[in-house]
Amino acid sequence: MNTGREDGETLPAEVQQLVAALQQRGEKQADDRLLARIQASRASGVRVLVPAHVVDTDTSMDLERVWTRARVAVLIAGAAAFALIALFPPTRAVSTAASPSSTAPVSAAPSVAGSGGASAPRGMAELLSPWPRVAYAQQPAGGRAGPLPAISGLNAARVVPGVRSYVRLSSNAYHDALPHKLYEMAVDTLRLGGRRVIRIVTTELGSRVLGRESSDTLVLDRMTLRPLRRRVDLVVMRLEQDFTDSSLTERVTMVPVPTRARKRDSVTAPFRWGQTVRLDRKRLFVVSESMLRVVLSALPLHGGWRGSIGVLEGESKLFALGPSGFRNVRVAGIDTVQTFSGRIETWRVELETGGTPERWSVSRETGETLLTDGRYDVSYPESRSWLVGGFREMNRLVPVRRPR
Repeated sequence: MNTGREDGETLPAEVQQLVAALQQRGEKQADDRLLARIQASRASGVRVLVPAHVVDTDTSMDLERVWTRARVAVLIAGAAAFALIALFPPTRAVSTAASPSSTAPVSAAPSVAGSGGASAPRGMAELLSPWPRVAYAQQPAGGRAGPLPAISGLNAARVVPGVRSYVRLSSNAYHDALPHKLYEMAVDTLRLGGRRVIRIVTTELGSRVLGRESSDTLVLDRMTLRPLRRRVDLVVMRLEQDFTDSSLTERVTMVPVPTRARKRDSVTAPFRWGQTVRLDRKRLFVVSESMLRVVLSALPLHGGWRGSIGVLEGESKLFALGPSGFRNVRVAGIDTVQTFSGRIETWRVELETGGTPERWSVSRETGETLLTDGRYDVSYPESRSWLVGGFREMNRLVPVRRPR
């Protein structure tokens, strides 16, 4: 019986007794009503403990497979550690007593119903988690609603070049909303190989590490807004993605940091891997949050508007670890948002991400996304991203005092 949590703490005695009592009752499948309630609770950020034996045989894993995966993950982690030592050899100027930087573990928790993935995520994302998953919930019978018609009517002329600044605040069960990220999104147009394109460069401010800054550069077709290529530089890792209407080809390269003993020209990349994912050519594939901001600004939003976009399933916001899928998007009403620039009327755009959809507040005047409100990842079920610089709104409503 598992009596511990992911963070290493022992479960309370009463919870251990509950788990033991459930196991003594025998292996029984949960009905759809219970599963729907579990999924709704998880979507709202509540941690729900579910014994692994209630999961159907199609998605459950026996104990031997769990420990086999754990052993394989440990081997991979060891190989990765060896690779990092090779990339960053110790020098005399570095103290051996220096503590390594901490890295949060990759969560093995599944996506909730409506997230678009299978109830037991598989593949590389699951393999790379050093903590075997011993409990997860089934999806209710029937799954989520099917895709809406693909979005259409994009008007690229509404995409205005410029630099926007954003701040993200996140919270969880342990703390209220705290500043999480500060980043800029620069949008411009240029010619690339005789083709008119839109370039989106997203830079996380204050992320300069080892003399390198993290950045995400995405190139879109100027007319269709379909992605063409993407490059993400993350200190010692470079991710490159090339797109066609029906495929995504990804290459990931480890990039060593030059040292005094190795000249920059002699540095090679000893680790490289990649894969290809098939996409639905009928649906615009949206590869990042920055791209969705641009797409929303080009859409003819109105009351009752709705459509669907293509996305990659799974928890990763960067790597192509899951199959291609879809997200339904709809205008659910009109709101007002108070910002540094004033009180602005917005479309309330809901992005289907599970039991509780994300809310994107899009200016009715300019199409700029002023506020996003939703889940960031499994560690931060509540997160907001605010536009704080680069406003273009001219029409402002009368400000309203906050309730005290």
